[in-house]
Amino acid sequence: MLLNLSSNKWSIIGTWPLEWMRFEKEMDTEKLVGIAVTPWVDSNVPGSVHKDLLNSGLIQDPYYDLNSLNCEWVHNRAWIYRTKFKIPGNFNDKRLALVFNGVDYFSYYYLNGFFLGKHEGMFTKVFFNVDEHIYRDKCNTLFVVVEKAPEEVAQMGETRNSRFQKSRFGYKWDFGTKLVNIGIWKDVYLKGTYNVNIEDIYVRYELLDINKVKLTIQVKIKCCISQRIKIDYSIKEENDILTEVANNTLNVDCKKGINTFNIIEYIENPKIWWPNGYGQQNLYNIKVKALDDEKISDENSIRFGIKNVRFIRNEKSPLESLPYTIIVNGHKIFIKGWNWVPLDHMYGSVKQEKYEWFIKLAKNANVNLLRVWGGGLIEKDIFYELCDRYGIMVWQEFIQCSSSISNETNKNEEYLKLLFETSMEAIIRKRNHVSLVAWCGGNELISDDFIPQDFNDKNLKMLKKLVDEYDPGRMFFPTSPSGPAVHYKKENTGKNMHHDIHGMWNYEGMEEHYKKYNMMDCLLHSEFGAEGCSRKDVVESIVNKKNYLPANKNNMFWNHKGAAWWDVDERDEVIFGERDTLEVIVKCSQFIQAEALRYIIESNRRRKFYCSGCIPWQMNEPWPNITCTNAVDYYGNPKMAYYWIRNSYEHIHASLKYEKLIYEKGEKFLGHLYINNSSVKSEKVVIEYEIMDICGNLIKYDKFDKIIPRDKSIYLDDIIWNVEEMSKGIFFVRLIVKNSENNKTENVYIFSQKRERPFENLTCIENTELVAEYLSEEDDKLSVTIRNNGREAALFVNIYLKNIQKSIICNENFSTIFPGEQKIFNIEDIKEHLCRHQNISLMIDCLNLKMGKLITQNNSRLR
Repeated sequence: MLLNLSSNKWSIIGTWPLEWMRFEKEMDTEKLVGIAVTPWVDSNVPGSVHKDLLNSGLIQDPYYDLNSLNCEWVHNRAWIYRTKFKIPGNFNDKRLALVFNGVDYFSYYYLNGFFLGKHEGMFTKVFFNVDEHIYRDKCNTLFVVVEKAPEEVAQMGETRNSRFQKSRFGYKWDFGTKLVNIGIWKDVYLKGTYNVNIEDIYVRYELLDINKVKLTIQVKIKCCISQRIKIDYSIKEENDILTEVANNTLNVDCKKGINTFNIIEYIENPKIWWPNGYGQQNLYNIKVKALDDEKISDENSIRFGIKNVRFIRNEKSPLESLPYTIIVNGHKIFIKGWNWVPLDHMYGSVKQEKYEWFIKLAKNANVNLLRVWGGGLIEKDIFYELCDRYGIMVWQEFIQCSSSISNETNKNEEYLKLLFETSMEAIIRKRNHVSLVAWCGGNELISDDFIPQDFNDKNLKMLKKLVDEYDPGRMFFPTSPSGPAVHYKKENTGKNMHHDIHGMWNYEGMEEHYKKYNMMDCLLHSEFGAEGCSRKDVVESIVNKKNYLPANKNNMFWNHKGAAWWDVDERDEVIFGERDTLEVIVKCSQFIQAEALRYIIESNRRRKFYCSGCIPWQMNEPWPNITCTNAVDYYGNPKMAYYWIRNSYEHIHASLKYEKLIYEKGEKFLGHLYINNSSVKSEKVVIEYEIMDICGNLIKYDKFDKIIPRDKSIYLDDIIWNVEEMSKGIFFVRLIVKNSENNKTENVYIFSQKRERPFENLTCIENTELVAEYLSEEDDKLSVTIRNNGREAALFVNIYLKNIQKSIICNENFSTIFPGEQKIFNIEDIKEHLCRHQNISLMIDCLNLKMGKLITQNNSRLR
């Protein structure tokens, strides 16, 4: 039986570090005020001290301008949480324990003036038996002291000097500021039992054949006395009516202390869990009750799924390589991934709705795997539950990460003990999630001679042993990247040097970018990126208007919010020339980010399964940057890169392999046309290509009918053209794929004829004339037809909500519409926004529309 204390009224007060110990024995509220650096203010649990201070007006918004610099004192103070609670009558005859699921980082606990104990670590549970110190007939007072955060290694440092199991990104990373979270970041509850407590439930399964699965349910029980108890359990298939597939009662003898029981069950005709895009995400629920003298002493339930997963070595890969290709239920799965970082610096304050939106975005983008980066979090339970539900496989790294200067693991015994405890608990708490497919020792753990560390490393050997013992059968990678090399080097092409590699994180030029990735021969590409700006109205919301420009590192506001690590202005000036407004700067940067990432992904997909997958850096960001390598901004608004990655991950996808983006008049244009099928069956498709000018005039056309085998990437034909002089020096190649149901997808490539500032003309083409018309509103989808009535192509047309903190999914976003053409834009989940907001404004925009255009405001049809 649980009493949720998180919903109680909590308050916090700040003191100098250790100053609170002067009154430790009394923990008197008034005396604490006398030594405090803040008054008592309301607090949310779970949450973050920074968020509480922001809500109470004691700090300014750390995400606006340079305000985070003025908040760095917060993690250098001690914070005392206080709450009061009474025990309900039905708890009075039970043994009682206080449980804290996560407190960040050093913490001390006092109940009714009694010191319960102290704890180190944000990922390990804190548990206190409180029978002797709790009042059953009057109000209880609980104090939790969170001491100042430890000094930990930031991005620039040495990994071997990392001493704590605390998220390191908050100490300053390229995609975030220095804002070190502190506080109670997970739930707190009082647990009441009789003499029997369920410590853990672990479900393992074995698919005997397609019609039968064997379940081994390991139940770990702690008894306060030796006695005979009952264990009731039931297993249900999670559907609309929760179909029961098994139930039973066992009578077992328990000794005092920990007891482990294995229960065997068989499920006939099991419903299998599949990754996103390959089938249904079928789930089961098991509920276990432990009865003490016919009374329910404790109960617990877990959700699990049934799948068969294994990793094999890639096609034609060297014998010494690790297995990178995932096989799920007998089907090879090309990894269409994304790297995941924490959703917020103040991660304890992130609500379930935000997790749900971002995982939904991943599913919508055809993503089937998220790599949870080792500089961030062992995530909250809701993250894994959503990945189970949406079919997103999880690659979970332990809390270890590179440090730029030196990246070797820490092998200090004290540190290894802390790493052992944190990692073991993470494995036990997450191993039932069907979405989890791999553990990893950490991010970019690299020897001093710049080779990824392997299982011979003492630190990583310990972690492998942990995984083998507590989650046998699950894949464990020593680090990411892995193999003989960290990055791709042209001179090592064809020498079996590139296994799992990282890099690069920028667009490498109008010619070099394409030649490099055409030569790439890695087995897995688990991190690479390119930077792009956030939407113009997002930038305007996080920086004072006077600080918008210049858009480069010399502007301390740009520097503070992403530009310090990235060269978006230098890059885009070479490509576009002078860009004189924030709007044009943003749009140009988003285009190059999308172009860079699309080509890397397509080049990797063309090589499957010699290459087993790609995982771009990064999907999200923990605070609102002006420019960053993320594809979805802090508020949940997808950038152009999101939609181009989504299209690159389509199950049936046509792509073009080329050597450069600049072809002068008289040159021979050569493009290699490929079609990729990652669906579960062969597909009959029609593939068309068109070469067009900026006015939509057709220069060259061809068409192919093809049956594409499942899981294949095949070369179709060459597109050869002697380049003519084109209007504005711009031409397009459009690939169109139609399936047997006549569903159509497009992939548009843009080329230039200019050597200097090749895409300068894109910023000064004729301001287009777009006409929007509502087509239909059905279920939770709104369809809008957008027609280009202008004389030149409308580049990167997109629909968005004017409210930056509420986003939409519109899969056709950032499409190019040629003159006289129209496209239907389908907006998903629109009713969710309408239910929450009385007023919404749908906007339409594109590169050559100088200002976003209002489609509708307060439209009665949308209600």
